[in-house]
Amino acid sequence: TEAVLKQESASVIRRHSFSFPRLLMSEKQGGRFVEISSQVLSQSLRLNLERSLPPRHQGHDWCLLYSSLMHGGSFSTFQRYCGNENECLVAFETESGEVLGAFCSENWHVATSYFGTGESFVWRESPFAQHGWSGQNSYIMYATDTSIAMGGGGSFAWYIDSDFTRG
Repeated sequence: TEAVLKQESASVIRRHSFSFPRLLMSEKQGGRFVEISSQVLSQSLRLNLERSLPPRHQGHDWCLLYSSLMHGGSFSTFQRYCGNENECLVAFETESGEVLGAFCSENWHVATSYFGTGESFVWRESPFAQHGWSGQNSYIMYATDTSIAMGGGGSFAWYIDSDFTRG
């Protein structure tokens, strides 16, 4: 089924080495990181995601790379802010209020085939559920110049189009 994404509701965050509390959002402004609040990630979701991360990623601080609210909803802008970053969390909210996303083990880049590692997983907020790699195929992350998607093998776990309005 197709979902309509809530306008200005996508966020991508990545690990950084500055000393903010775990999974507290921050953004680099004027050469320094400042605290911001996520439009999508509630405190309870942040805690669930922290516990679900691969052990080598737990206990780190994270910063905001991209927000459709701040940076605009376009794939080219998403690529500009996120294309060179590994190990990110993608989170978005649909118009019906469903919050879902993924932990991504590689950077998002346009490719002719799937990419990513088995550390990647998809998740949803309510009730919280994490779905890891099945090991049956290598359909993990996928990106074209018009969309990004997670999962495969029949259908995507989730898919977002180029203007971040449909999935």
